[in-house]
Amino acid sequence: MIAKVQATPYAVGFADFYSVRNQSASLAAIQNRAGVCQLPSLQSLAAAATGAGPYSQFKSDLDAIDNAAPGAYPITGFSGLIIPSYEKPDKQEAGIADLLRYILTDGQTLAANSGYVALPPELVELELKALSLLRPH
Repeated sequence: MIAKVQATPYAVGFADFYSVRNQSASLAAIQNRAGVCQLPSLQSLAAAATGAGPYSQFKSDLDAIDNAAPGAYPITGFSGLIIPSYEKPDKQEAGIADLLRYILTDGQTLAANSGYVALPPELVELELKALSLLRPH
């Protein structure tokens, strides 16, 4: 899609930050709720993620879109997973829990290389608590 937009005069498109960053496409500064025109960057995405808190309860509608945090890029959101819980954990569930625990701990250091931002520590803590409900370790 990025190539098509770049080849079309006066075209405007939307793609995820990782794809745009790797295609050397032009970026647009968009006005956030604080009234500041902000370019997308790992720093402005992190500001939006941090500004989305407090993360005091598990909610399915948690997002960082257009919050008023300083330096926040307004078109930012979280990705999530729904993990079923079972009465008797099996090996597959244990493997999923181990993978998610890695993603929430050591895996956070890999986020920037993948075009993502590490989760705010407060949110990681809450997600690890939720993960402990899936399978005791």
